[in-house]
Amino acid sequence: MQLKYQLLQLKCGTMSISDCLYKVNGIVANLATSANPVSKQDTILSILRGLRPEYDSFATSITAWLDPISLDEFIGLLLNQEILKEQAAPHLDLSPILTLKVLLTLLNPPLLICEILQVQVITILVEVA
Repeated sequence: MQLKYQLLQLKCGTMSISDCLYKVNGIVANLATSANPVSKQDTILSILRGLRPEYDSFATSITAWLDPISLDEFIGLLLNQEILKEQAAPHLDLSPILTLKVLLTLLNPPLLICEILQVQVITILVEVA
């Protein structure tokens, strides 16, 4: 009963699709060994129920199919969907920001600011003279 509940309540959350499928597979395998096998269609429905909202359109299209889909076919489509979402997501290169942060951490920031201000004051004095 506990395993069946875990399967029905499973949420992928921040897990990757592969990690989520691994977790589902473990629960389904344990249910099968305890004489409570889960059908392939119920496995698919449990996975669909646990997906993040960004997969809602995928879930809708899968459940709208007239012919039943095999578990292997479903898993392939779901993994492809994850790849497409990762490729479509904007990637931000944080390396310049991290480099600046490391430099500021290594240097004494108040001293660095004073040096910058001192250079600006000297420049102003030279321009005035």
